Amino acid sequence: MLDEKMDTDEQIEMQPLVEGSSGLMSLRLGSPEGPSKNNSLSDRCGFLSFRTMKRWVYVGLVLLLFVATSIPLLTVHFIKGPTTCQRLEEKSIHGQPINLVDGNRTIWLETFIGNGYNIGNALSEYWASRALAQMGGYNLFRHGHTATSEFDGWTNGEFVRFLPHNVTNTGTAEENNSNDPKAFQRFLCNTPTELMNIHEYQYGWSDIWETIQKEEIAALKKYADHRYSNDAESRRQLLGEFYEQDDWFIYDRCCIFCHPIHGFATLSFYDNIPSTGTFKVYSISGHYEGWGAAFCEELHQIRDDYIRARNPNVTIVSLQNSDDRDVDFGRIAFAPNLLIPSAGSSWGLWAAVANAGNVVTVKIMHDYDYVSKVSPPNYHVDKHATVLYNPEWYPPAAKVLGFSNSSTFLETPEGKKKLFDCFINC
Repeated sequence: MLDEKMDTDEQIEMQPLVEGSSGLMSLRLGSPEGPSKNNSLSDRCGFLSFRTMKRWVYVGLVLLLFVATSIPLLTVHFIKGPTTCQRLEEKSIHGQPINLVDGNRTIWLETFIGNGYNIGNALSEYWASRALAQMGGYNLFRHGHTATSEFDGWTNGEFVRFLPHNVTNTGTAEENNSNDPKAFQRFLCNTPTELMNIHEYQYGWSDIWETIQKEEIAALKKYADHRYSNDAESRRQLLGEFYEQDDWFIYDRCCIFCHPIHGFATLSFYDNIPSTGTFKVYSISGHYEGWGAAFCEELHQIRDDYIRARNPNVTIVSLQNSDDRDVDFGRIAFAPNLLIPSAGSSWGLWAAVANAGNVVTVKIMHDYDYVSKVSPPNYHVDKHATVLYNPEWYPPAAKVLGFSNSSTFLETPEGKKKLFDCFINC
């Protein structure tokens, strides 16, 4: 059973009131037989004798023990500020309501996966619907989600179409969550009404990681068979067939202060790559966001020099972005050893969960703790990594970086120096 006690969650404990015939339980103080026959001063004045008081203290303690052991506390976990426990029907995905059909046994959804759709966002919506169905014991039908072998003119995100769109769940909610009966309710209570950005929350998808891993890998292989049956090199790249067993792949989105939830790890995080042995370290170059366009090439050079200094036997290989983003996704998903220094990336998250090799990552968000307790056994979260977030959106980062106004300060030589010094030394 999963440990529900989390260091970073706010917890609210609600104790039911014990009610009697008049509303709240009342205890009549004094002798059970009624007023004392000797009509003592203590009885006449409304005071209790020491013996009577002690008797009722014992009674109170027994009653308190009974209540405490018979009525469990209801603990509600919060991730970011107050949330409310909603019913399934109150949730939505990409603005589409969760429709229950077929005698409330099937979830019916209109979908938006289409030509060139962003893979990370598409998978967030998809796995939100799968989590609701699997954890709730519902069937799922996603209208408009179809696989096809016609790829003329399609360039990006098409492997997602090969994920199942019509899913029959054979188990009930209780059976599907037998390891943790409270998992589905926890998911409903700790996510917003709109689930299209489910990667920003800890619950739901993290409880169905086995399904995600199995079906994303199957979809990538089907996609490779359909699109690259006559393109051996693209197929080889997509399925990661170029890797040796000890090779590593670094997924660095290089989104420097470009998004409220995105961050990047400092240099010490790369100590997770072995300092001994002979192997290759791959990464993808050319994708920069935010201040990445100004700084990423220099930061990557510092990173590569650091890795080589720790292990002179390492060969650094910089891959170019593929014209087909599915290929780049597959390079991540099939890497034998995967290192993710980028926090907040839906793309990186879904590829990492699909990966059955050795995965080492920063916390996907700065307040993610529950995920590390339910994630795949090959998925290792480096909780000690220092991750640099935009201090304008995440004020605690200002104490680490030494500045708070990134939008203008980084335009100055002093701003760049502080950023680079922190990347190297923080």
